[in-house]
Amino acid sequence: MKVRSMELREKIVREAFAKKDVKPLLSHLRAISLGSDEIDTLASLLKRGCLPLFEYPNAKAEAAREDAIAQIVAIIEARAPIGAADDIKAVLALFKLIESGYRAILEDLAGLPSASLTPECRISALFDLCAQRRDGVRTASMDAITVDGMIDPIGLGVADGHGNVVSPDVPIDVDVVTLTMALKMEAFQQGWFNASDQLVLPKRVETTTDEREAVRPLLIAAQAWRHWTWIQEETRYFDGTLTDVPPSEFPQEYHDAGVTRFLRHVPGSAGWHVIDLAANERLHLRIKQEAAQMAFGSNAAKLVKGVSDKTPLLPDAFVSIEELQSAHTLDHALSTSVATDTTQYRGLRLVEWLRGYATLQELVAAPYEAGDHRPELLLVEFERVDLIKRLQRVGLAGAKANSFINLVSFDKGTRDLFDTPILCCGSTTMLLYGPALVGGIPAQTTLSRLACLKQSLEARGKAFEKAMLAFMEGEGLDARTITVRRGREEYDYDLLVRWDERIFLFECKSRSLSGNNLVASYYDALELDSQVGQVTRLVDGLKLHPDILDGLFGPGASELELIPSVLNVLPMSVPHPIDGVYFTDASALTRLFHSPALMMNTVRSESNPFFASVPTRRLWAGDTICADDLVHQLQSPVQLNLMLRQIGTTQSMGWLKPGCLAATTRILHQVVPTSTLTAMLGEAGDARRP
Repeated sequence: MKVRSMELREKIVREAFAKKDVKPLLSHLRAISLGSDEIDTLASLLKRGCLPLFEYPNAKAEAAREDAIAQIVAIIEARAPIGAADDIKAVLALFKLIESGYRAILEDLAGLPSASLTPECRISALFDLCAQRRDGVRTASMDAITVDGMIDPIGLGVADGHGNVVSPDVPIDVDVVTLTMALKMEAFQQGWFNASDQLVLPKRVETTTDEREAVRPLLIAAQAWRHWTWIQEETRYFDGTLTDVPPSEFPQEYHDAGVTRFLRHVPGSAGWHVIDLAANERLHLRIKQEAAQMAFGSNAAKLVKGVSDKTPLLPDAFVSIEELQSAHTLDHALSTSVATDTTQYRGLRLVEWLRGYATLQELVAAPYEAGDHRPELLLVEFERVDLIKRLQRVGLAGAKANSFINLVSFDKGTRDLFDTPILCCGSTTMLLYGPALVGGIPAQTTLSRLACLKQSLEARGKAFEKAMLAFMEGEGLDARTITVRRGREEYDYDLLVRWDERIFLFECKSRSLSGNNLVASYYDALELDSQVGQVTRLVDGLKLHPDILDGLFGPGASELELIPSVLNVLPMSVPHPIDGVYFTDASALTRLFHSPALMMNTVRSESNPFFASVPTRRLWAGDTICADDLVHQLQSPVQLNLMLRQIGTTQSMGWLKPGCLAATTRILHQVVPTSTLTAMLGEAGDARRP
């Protein structure tokens, strides 16, 4: 009897390093065949998260890692051809190169003026300085928001200091994420993470102007840390190229600038990064646009309850315009009713997540707006018991208030302070970091935090399928959903639509977006490839079994043109089909049916604002929508193409320490005014003609 050879098991590889016991992995490697595929997979797993990367020096752990890799290499070299273990050795060499970059930043930190301050003073000065910087961005934004008496909150841009015009969110994002990095660096060095991995800061102290100026270079070092983290994650997850360039190959201007070490990075998947950024930016702009529409186009502000009194959850009341708008956004984005949906994410319903973030926002924004925007008002402290009572009063009943606080408090896994704006100071005091709260939109923060907590939206999948089926039927189309079995194979068709002489196959997906997180983006890219395979299998099923379509739509339906696509609940689209499979999203699809032209929304009249929608681009070829219009949208997704025209590349360079330069290429969303967007739409040559 032939014995089937074992395959490399990912779980064993992961547990070997997570549990710090490589013996089961070594036994596993001795038991399986070690061909090129297995070794490639092992190298990939080690590179992408299994092998520990030490941002901070840890001699004992680094030695254990070196020994583990040496044993793995020995097994491969004993059982595979010469050179088979080179990729495993290369992973360890890459990790050491990455760690040398972090060591350079840490060396620089030790020599900064802030090193002479106490940790308590240093961290307090950082908070105070960043609060001042946040208020400066607010002033610049208000100066930029009006152009010739017109308000343009969608096309609002400010200069970034490098010749680019970017959203005012960008400098705010940079400061908030930079402070996040600075907090993590300090916390690891001072041992401020407790047994639950939650950050516990010392009590804040009063700081002077000189002390705040002394920590300014610390923010630059934190930016370098962020810069290097992006480079190393792109290298590990997307196979970017990271080179320690020999001095003999430096450009002369580098020598002239005092560069003694040059680390050059070339992204490995620039095309995917553009698609991922476009999806996240489309969602961001959609949320901003809906927020502006509600702010200028409704009287909802008169119904805001605030957080001073007892306030029930939606739909009975809302504490801010941002909360109401966020619920509206998630209703459409997730094809659900946030107010009535009972699905829980880490023990909280979506409506409770929104209420929690909206309440934190109001607790900072109300006194900040009333207090003439003084920067110190952006840093608000509460005793934990008082904050729990506040949240319970506005609808987070019982233990849910405490649970929410824990879920949005800064910890080792924190990606940024937008998601986790609560910081523990001492044993009982909670600090609300206002710069991450004021001006935010709870819907966006909630989606980001759920993604960080690995809370899948797939639970909304069936609701999304039902919503899209109802939508197509509401448009008068013959739409079906069906699960069939043929032999041992089962085929689950989310949405099949017959329209004229075509059959549209939609595979509905309810995944979150990456939130511009590289690791999440990598897994999204893998999922996209998987979705192509899923849809291809469904197409093959219809071809192998023509009775499926003939039974649904009548004789001859199996001979009609079949157009397969993935339909995403959030705005993830791809400009061209992949292996014959299109990618579209619910926002683009439903808007196509609702209007013969793409509408550009803007706010008119500074003194008496009102919201106006102006048709800018024809989407239908005739007076009524037809199947050709949908095909054209799939082939040339106008919303995506418009965003792609606003995305460009920029050289990103950063000093890890004096003399040590790290460079890469980043993509950037270049903000343009609404008038320019309108012109871009008019220039496109593939607009539909009536």
